[in-house]
Amino acid sequence: MTAAWLYHVGGRNQQQVADRLGVSRATVVRLLQDALEEGIVEVRVTRLLPADVALGLELEGALQRKRVRQVVVSDGEGKEAVARATSQFLTRILNSDDIVGVGWSTTLALVDRVLPDAPPHRVVQMVGSVGLGGLGDGYEIAVRLAREWNAAVATLPAPVFVSDTIVAAALRSDHHVAATMGEFSSVTVAVVGVGTVTADSTMVATGYLTAEELTQLAEDGAVCDVLGCYLDENGAEVESRLTGVRIGASLEDLRSRPSVVAVAAGQHKLAAVLGAVEARLIDTLIVDRELALALRDHLLKAKHQS
Repeated sequence: MTAAWLYHVGGRNQQQVADRLGVSRATVVRLLQDALEEGIVEVRVTRLLPADVALGLELEGALQRKRVRQVVVSDGEGKEAVARATSQFLTRILNSDDIVGVGWSTTLALVDRVLPDAPPHRVVQMVGSVGLGGLGDGYEIAVRLAREWNAAVATLPAPVFVSDTIVAAALRSDHHVAATMGEFSSVTVAVVGVGTVTADSTMVATGYLTAEELTQLAEDGAVCDVLGCYLDENGAEVESRLTGVRIGASLEDLRSRPSVVAVAAGQHKLAAVLGAVEARLIDTLIVDRELALALRDHLLKAKHQS
C-alpha cells in the first residue's frame, strides 16, 4: 500500500519509490499491479474517448477474428476525410525499412503529405493501370508517393486487364513487368482501395468492363474487387474471363503481406468492404464515419440474428 500511495498520491516515479523503499524497480511494478488487482487503487477515466476513436475500437473488437487488427474512422465523411486519415496513419507507421505497395483507388489518389520521420525505401505498383490518368491510377499514385519521399519506384507498365491469356502470358514474361511482379513479395505495407460491383464502377467508366459484364459478375455473386480480383460475400474469388487476363498481385500475394491497409468511403461500400474482410486480406481498415456506422449496424444485426 505504501508503494501505491507514494506513486499515485505522492507523485513519485517508479524509481523514486524503489529508492524510498529500498527495493528494485521491478518489485515496485509488481506492488503497483497488486494494488490495482486488490482494489487498493482504482483507475477511472474522467473523459470519454472521441466518438470516432470509440467507434473504431468497437469495430476492431467485432472484426478481429477476420484478421482486422485496427480500424481508423476519419473525423468526417467522404473520400477527402478518409484520405486525410490515411495520410496521418501512414505518417505514423512508416519507416525507412518499409516497401510500400499501392493499388488503384480514387481515394488513394487524394492522399498527400505523408511525412514519416524516415521515408520508406521503395514504392511498388501492385496492379496494372486502369487508365484514369491522375485520378486514382496505381501508376500515378506510386510515382507521386515515390517523388514525395525521394524513394525508388517500381512501376507495372501494363493495363490491369488484357485481351486474352496469350497476351497476359507475354506481358508477364516481359523483363520490366516481371521485375516489378517479383517485388510483390518484398512489400511490407500494401495500401489498396475496395471497389464496388455497381453501375458506377471504375472498370465500366474506363471501358475495361461493359455494363453487361458487370451485371454478370454481380449475378455470379461478386460484391467487390481488390486489385482487380472480384470477390463474393464470403471472400472467395469469383471466376470470370478476367481471372486469367489480369496483370497484378494475386490475392495470396496480398494476403501474405505483413500489413494490408484498405481505404473506403461511403455507405455504398458496405457490401464491398465486408467481402474484402471475409477474404481475410486486410489488417487495417480506414473508413469514413458514414461507412463505419453502417458496418457497426450490420455487425450488430448479424450478432443478434446468430
